[in-house]
Amino acid sequence: MTRNRVRSWREESGRLAADVRLAVFSHLHVTESSREMGEDFYPYYSAYLEPLFKGPMPPSMYEQMLSPDGALVGGRVAPVVRKATAKE
Repeated sequence: MTRNRVRSWREESGRLAADVRLAVFSHLHVTESSREMGEDFYPYYSAYLEPLFKGPMPPSMYEQMLSPDGALVGGRVAPVVRKATAKE
């Protein structure tokens, strides 16, 4: 969900877009290599989210969460900084 979409919904409901306050959070994990994020961190993160998925998290879901549009910020420093500072 983008900031502009939230503002649009607020305006459509008759509220002022300037009054929008939006908070965002994400889990973050920085590693020395992409392999660590892909292979080493997955079992721990999957176990952490087991109650949500009612079992292990599917690897495809983990990959989606790590994608540029996903909620999980992780990997080497440069990609983490890019994703964490992305505007939209």
